[in-house]
Amino acid sequence: MIDIRRWPLNDKMQLPDEAFGRRWVIGQSAPVASDGCSYRLSNCSLPEWTVLWGLYLNATDPTGNTGYIEYRLGDSLPANLTEFRQLAPVFQTVLDHNNIESSFRVGLVSNLPLILYRLPIHTMGRRVVFGFCDAQAGSFIVSTYLVVSSIPTEVPEWMISEEVKDRRL
Repeated sequence: MIDIRRWPLNDKMQLPDEAFGRRWVIGQSAPVASDGCSYRLSNCSLPEWTVLWGLYLNATDPTGNTGYIEYRLGDSLPANLTEFRQLAPVFQTVLDHNNIESSFRVGLVSNLPLILYRLPIHTMGRRVVFGFCDAQAGSFIVSTYLVVSSIPTEVPEWMISEEVKDRRL
């Protein structure tokens, strides 16, 4: 095995998919009433650096109203929207560069598979805090999940090309 802990993130992200190991699903589902927001906390902390492979949303509101879901990083549930907004956005590292929104508007029947292929996120070991908010009267049910893995710290020698070995080792 070759230790790659000191490699730049960009070089690690060029490794083949199988180097990233097992993918984990982190998700939540919540009914959201018109009286405000509902918050859920992921069951486990994420690795220091996490790779986001996909984000999926499903929302149903029989009345046709809309609301939104937002993803933040934290260690505990916020008491209100102000505390929630003070948490770091999951997509902060890509908001500035790729114009990915930190929240998603959902309505009547939304089924949104957002494939974010190999997106590295610096989570600092925090958990995902899901914020489900309804901007209008009515209520809806939202389910969402993220597919994540960690960034490898070592890889088998056969996985690295000779050119990379010469440059990195």
